[in-house]
Amino acid sequence: MNIIAINNTSPVHYTGNFGGNVREEKKPLPNKDDYKNTTSPLYYPNLNVVYWDDGDRAFADYKKSLNTKNPKKAMDIINKKSMTPEATIRFLTKVTSDEDTSSKFIDEIIRDEKGNFDPKKSNDVVKTLVEKTGGKENFEDWYFKNDGYLEAFQKYGMNFYENTDDFNELCSFIPNWGPWALNNKFKNVYQKDGKEFYVPKLAENPGKLFAADGFTIGEVPKEFKDKEGYRQFIEKIQENRETLLTKQHLELDETSPIRKIRTIGSGDSGKMNLVLDDKYIMKLNPWRYQSKDSEIHNELCDAAPDSNYMNALVDFYSNKYSPKSSVKMHYYDSYTSSTLYEIAKGKEAEFECNGAQANNVSKDFLNEFSDLWKTGVRYTDFKSDNYIKTKDGVKCIDSGHASYFDILKPGIKGLTMGLPSRTGFSTIEFHGALLEAVG
Repeated sequence: MNIIAINNTSPVHYTGNFGGNVREEKKPLPNKDDYKNTTSPLYYPNLNVVYWDDGDRAFADYKKSLNTKNPKKAMDIINKKSMTPEATIRFLTKVTSDEDTSSKFIDEIIRDEKGNFDPKKSNDVVKTLVEKTGGKENFEDWYFKNDGYLEAFQKYGMNFYENTDDFNELCSFIPNWGPWALNNKFKNVYQKDGKEFYVPKLAENPGKLFAADGFTIGEVPKEFKDKEGYRQFIEKIQENRETLLTKQHLELDETSPIRKIRTIGSGDSGKMNLVLDDKYIMKLNPWRYQSKDSEIHNELCDAAPDSNYMNALVDFYSNKYSPKSSVKMHYYDSYTSSTLYEIAKGKEAEFECNGAQANNVSKDFLNEFSDLWKTGVRYTDFKSDNYIKTKDGVKCIDSGHASYFDILKPGIKGLTMGLPSRTGFSTIEFHGALLEAVG
C-alpha cells in the first residue's frame, strides 16, 4: 500500500494507491482526543488509509534531515512552523519516543552551539515549549506521559553517566549526583592525553569491593604538584589534628607546600575550616576514614546537609556557569573529603534577614544572584557570614543547604538526589507547591 497524501481538515480527501487502483473518498477526521494520545499515525481498517497531521509531517522531515549535512533543529521547527498545539505535542512526542531523535533533541536544548552544557538556556526553552504546546497543562501532559520528556531524559542521563569517564564533565552536567553514583563508578586513576581518568572498581572477592581510590573534581594547585602530593599534605594535617583543634594554628617545615595553617571555625557540619598561608581556605572532614567497611558510613556523611561533597558539587557548578556568584573552588578530593578554595577579599555582606528563609531576605540582595538562579541553583542559608561583598559584587563563601532543580535536567533515577538542607524549605519547593495549588 502506498499512501499519497492526507490533509488535516474536516471533511477530508483520502487518496491511496491500492493495488494500482487509485481512489478518493471523503471521511471526517477521527476523534481528536483519541488521536492525540497515539504515537503512530491513525489507521482506517475500512479504507486502508493512514492519517498524518502536521506534527507527523514535521517529524518525518526533521528525522530525515538528521542524516544530511544540514540537520534541522527541533526548536526551529516548533518556532517556525504554524502548527496547532495538538500537532506540536504530536511532533514532540514522536521526537522523545524515538531513541535517536530524543538524544539529539536533548543535546539541542541543554547544550550551546559548541556542544557545551548551557543551563541558562533552560528557562527560555521551557517558556517556548509551554507556549507552543498550548499552556502549562498540555506541557505537563507531554512531559510526564509515556514516551514523553521525563522518560527520554532518564535514558539520556543514564547513557551519559555510563559513557563518561571524566568527573569534571559529569559535574558540569548536573550538581546533584548521589555520592554512591560517583563512588561506585570508578576506582583507580590512569593518564590519557594529559588528563586523569578512572577505571571501574574490581571485585577483590565475591561480595567485597576494594576501598575506592576516590575521585577528584577541579584542578589541584601547583604547590601540591599532583593528587598524591595533595593527599600527603592532608596526612600531615591529620597527624597534627589535635594540635590544630587545641591551639588553632600549626606551622610546618620547609618541605611542606604550605607552611602556616590556622583554624577559623567548624560550621554546623563539623568540618574543619583552615586558612593555608593566607592564600587558600580548606574545608576538611577530620573524621573521614578509609577501609573496605567504611563505604556506607562515608556515603552517609557525604549525603548530609552542608557536607564537603555537596558543597563541592554546587560550587563547581556555580563556578562554571556563574563565576561571579561564588568564590573559586580549586579542588575536591573524595578520598580525603576535603575541598580547597581561594580566599576572596572583601567584607561581610549586610542584608535584612529575619531567619534563614529566602522570603525574609531583601530583594536587592537576592538580585545579586539572579545570574546564578538561571542555572537552577538556589542558595537557601541566608546568614550574613556566608556572604562577602567584593569589588565584583556579593559572593557566597558557604553554599551549604543550597537547592537545585532544572526542568530540562530533572534527575536520573537511582543516581541523583535532592540536595539536603536544614533551612526548612527552599524557594524551589515553594514555587512548585504554589504552581500545583493555583496553576
